[in-house]
Amino acid sequence: MNSDTATKTHEQAIAALNAAFARRYHSVAQYILNADPYVSPEDKDLLRRIQAIAEYDHQEAERLSDIIEDLDGVPFVPPFDHEVAEWNYLALPHLAANLADALRTQLKQCEKSMPSVEAVPVARKALLDVSAALRKQIESLKAS
Repeated sequence: MNSDTATKTHEQAIAALNAAFARRYHSVAQYILNADPYVSPEDKDLLRRIQAIAEYDHQEAERLSDIIEDLDGVPFVPPFDHEVAEWNYLALPHLAANLADALRTQLKQCEKSMPSVEAVPVARKALLDVSAALRKQIESLKAS
């Protein structure tokens, strides 16, 4: 691989990691928790599952940020998606369905980014880890 190709591959990997980082940093699950949702007594378990997703997002954002920096990149976060601002004060089951949809979209985006990280093992592993976590999170929300 020549140096131009290596540089481009490296930059693409950092861009893919930054996209994953931004999605974890702007955690939809954390936004839901901050949006003062209506939580009925029967939704307490669902609330705990959403809290677990938010905690994962926080920890994973830190890990992805470290990986980006280790690759000599700069973690970048675009503005928060304004669409979720319409979710305030809704019932938790409705918000969980929205979260599941958002996570499915994020999984597709992550999987679409995989070719850009193939030549950078640490980036590839990070995106595979995020994809696996997203699948588990989506599955956990189906139980509601």
